[in-house]
Amino acid sequence: MQKILQLSLTDFRQILREQLLWVMFIVAPTAQFALARWLMPVAIDYFPVLNEYRYLLAGAMTLQVVAGIGFVVAMMLLDEKDEDVLTAIRVLPLGPEGFLTYRLLAATGIAVIFGFSMLYFSGLVNITFTKALAAAMLFAMMSPVVVLFMSTYGDNKVEGLAMYKGINIVLLLPIVSFFVPAGWKYFFGIIPDFWSFQFIGPATNVFSLSWLNFLIGLLLHVLLIGYLFVQFKRKVFQ
Repeated sequence: MQKILQLSLTDFRQILREQLLWVMFIVAPTAQFALARWLMPVAIDYFPVLNEYRYLLAGAMTLQVVAGIGFVVAMMLLDEKDEDVLTAIRVLPLGPEGFLTYRLLAATGIAVIFGFSMLYFSGLVNITFTKALAAAMLFAMMSPVVVLFMSTYGDNKVEGLAMYKGINIVLLLPIVSFFVPAGWKYFFGIIPDFWSFQFIGPATNVFSLSWLNFLIGLLLHVLLIGYLFVQFKRKVFQ
């Protein structure tokens, strides 16, 4: 436990040393929450049509926050990968798999906290505590996906930044599913966060349908994380 705390403190210091990282880790989530809590109600008053899309706005903002956490951790891994630090991790008692698991769990845990705050405390959507927590967990699972994808297929931070821009576009594509005929929307179901949006959407007032979306989304996220975890080990640790 002490080793994990020491690693956490070291990681936090690394985040504070780089402007891009602490902006994405601290400033961006705070700004997103302020936008949802205080500015969006004003915008909805001026443009009432936005009231129908509160859940989409809340989902998109939550997704941006959790993806941003994944971006921060991925950039740290890419920096360590570029400087060959990850090779030295083999000799640590924690081991490479343990180190990677720690980073992914840390990213997910922080993303859950930020995501829950966005969904439950922003006031943008009317959602119960239980559903807000479940939705935050589901959205937060995109954070380790971002971490693994960027750090596996990117060779440096420049490539990682370019990849993150593309990832953001893909992650927001499920929003389109709410504007196409009902039979077509499930074409977006291959993108895991599609089910996160469906889980908090207005059509999920039916309890069984809502939690079915949650379970499908959970399964897809777990499968994707597992696949990317294996790919990371093959490309970086072998």
